[in-house]
Amino acid sequence: MSDRREAKTGPRAAKLAAAAVAVLLLACLGLAVPSARCGVTVDFAGLMELWVDGSGYVEVTSPEQWAVKRTVMLDVLFDFLLPHPEELQPPDLTLVSEEQEEGYVRKTVEYSTLPGERVRAYLLIPDGVALPAPAVLALHQTTCSGKREVVGLGGDRTLAYGLDLVRRGYVVLAPDGITFGERVAGAPCGDTRAVYRKFPHWSALGIMTWEAMQAVNVLFSLPEVDTSRVGCLGHSHGGYGTILLAAVDERIKASVSSCGFMGMCDDAEPVRWARDAGFVFMPELGPYIKKRVFPFDFHELLALVAPRPFMNISAENDAIFPGSAESSERACAEVEQVYERIYGEERVFKNLTHPFGHKFPTPVKVRAYNWLDSWLKGVGDGRRQREDGEGDWVGTNESAQETAPHTGAPEPSCVGAGPVSHGAVRFSMSGRSRVTLVIYDVYGRKVRSLADGEFGPGELEFAWDCKADDGTAVRPGVYFYRAVSPDAIRTGKTLVLR
Repeated sequence: MSDRREAKTGPRAAKLAAAAVAVLLLACLGLAVPSARCGVTVDFAGLMELWVDGSGYVEVTSPEQWAVKRTVMLDVLFDFLLPHPEELQPPDLTLVSEEQEEGYVRKTVEYSTLPGERVRAYLLIPDGVALPAPAVLALHQTTCSGKREVVGLGGDRTLAYGLDLVRRGYVVLAPDGITFGERVAGAPCGDTRAVYRKFPHWSALGIMTWEAMQAVNVLFSLPEVDTSRVGCLGHSHGGYGTILLAAVDERIKASVSSCGFMGMCDDAEPVRWARDAGFVFMPELGPYIKKRVFPFDFHELLALVAPRPFMNISAENDAIFPGSAESSERACAEVEQVYERIYGEERVFKNLTHPFGHKFPTPVKVRAYNWLDSWLKGVGDGRRQREDGEGDWVGTNESAQETAPHTGAPEPSCVGAGPVSHGAVRFSMSGRSRVTLVIYDVYGRKVRSLADGEFGPGELEFAWDCKADDGTAVRPGVYFYRAVSPDAIRTGKTLVLR
């Protein structure tokens, strides 16, 4: 946030901010503006353009110019999030309860956010890892279960990504968002009427953002957390929450948003962001939306994250955000220009699309987790994942992919995808070192230990007979391997057929 305060002190930045406000006022009057304005940028392709008094739009080519453009976009964003707390109060963290689970400790903690508001969250701390460890703030989707879903205690078990992450060695904080979980106050979950009675001058989206920042404050207060390696991940409601947090809080070093992006100017129903019932995100945005004029848009939020690592995941056939895959591909191509042309960073920003609809299925989660591992743990190389997923997505029906012993003829066969073929796991090593190789099911449960010893150098091959550790044949479905050595973590998948 400090760069924003410094940039606002310059007279040129002040003039640009005033120009931006003037343009928005013209937009409200319907004068000399496009019929569907995509934020300060005019359209997605205008992200690298800057309005300068007396010169019109000029191309942004330097970090200094981008800093000015970034200030204008932040100013407009903050005008609609309302209000912006320059300094959040200390979180006043208290421990409510603590339980030892298999491989981790789950604590229930409580802390303060807005005046008179206290939030309960689950804090997951992994066993057997060196502390302080990297941490991830896990934001839940639109669900009455709130934080419980994220840690596998309720709701959709495929969205228990907080549980997955603690098992990968991360400290995880999973809070209840406003109006969800234990924060439902006399109304259906996701209903903000009581919120606006209590905080009439705020926006619900602003509350989401500032409370996420307070959650980061909580993580930073913990001795178990390496504050130089803090990330954020969320799906749907938590997805756009992740985008907003990463845009305004530079302490977030790497982020993943699943099904949280939709360009407002591409949205057939942009009124969702200022509707008058349910979860009312930004009431003051309503008059603009009626004129199809958007003071800011989500591609600008993604650009504000630069140059920090960010993975945006969008789905084809998304029933919640129809057309979001196409919108994200068009918008993110422009966001990549900010990373590459302004900061000289390639593969730091990634846009990933999949064909599974508004879900976060295991093959997609594996890519997301590898991405976080690459940036927060320094292991693997999540940056070098395939740019397209065609022919690489397997196993859309997770609920049917169980791993109970399979009986009856014929015997199952292993069919490979990627580096796994015909029941064999193959990869190369530059030197000799210890390797542990384990097969997991789609829920992350251990199925078979294939190797644990000294191997290499050169090409290695480990055979799998499609059986579990107890010798029983596994059910058909998608399985994953994880090979861990001191210098890298390698992952892949195989498909078991009848």
